[in-house]
Amino acid sequence: MFSRRVPSLLLRASVRHNSTAPVPPLLVTLRNDLKTAMRSKNQTQLSVLRGLLAEIKNAQLTSSPPNGDVAILQIINKTRTKSATSIAECRSANRQDLVEKEEAQLAVLDGYAGSVKTVEKDEIRDVVEKVVARLQGEGVRVNIGDVMRAVTKEFEGRPVVKSEVASVVKEVLGGGK
Repeated sequence: MFSRRVPSLLLRASVRHNSTAPVPPLLVTLRNDLKTAMRSKNQTQLSVLRGLLAEIKNAQLTSSPPNGDVAILQIINKTRTKSATSIAECRSANRQDLVEKEEAQLAVLDGYAGSVKTVEKDEIRDVVEKVVARLQGEGVRVNIGDVMRAVTKEFEGRPVVKSEVASVVKEVLGGGK
């Protein structure tokens, strides 16, 4: 007599979406480019964009979801690193077909990574050197954690990639190792 199935309309109505959070411009670009790639049947770009959007979707389900272009850039950089590793493995296995495929995907990723404007490495280096000099002038034993905290405060509110900051801090403190 009565079905136990809940109509799909009721299910959709019960899902609450957070419509107040701003959508990062890079995410909008990725979604629009996905549609364009589908229409043009560009398989390389399509597979890269689907993978990226899946990674972003998974990251949104964590305790610290990506809330800006820099956070999405970190996901893109992580994907670029995986792709570069795959290229090296395919080369060692003499799989030129897979190398070409991965290089094409890496080129697409590089295009999106280059579209995000972040603080330049030279500016990061200048700030790190000033912070290290200030901490050494205060007589404080300088370690990576203290420098990272101080530099992060300096760049608060600006688009900076933390992995770049960490590498510059290691270079400055390690004497360019």
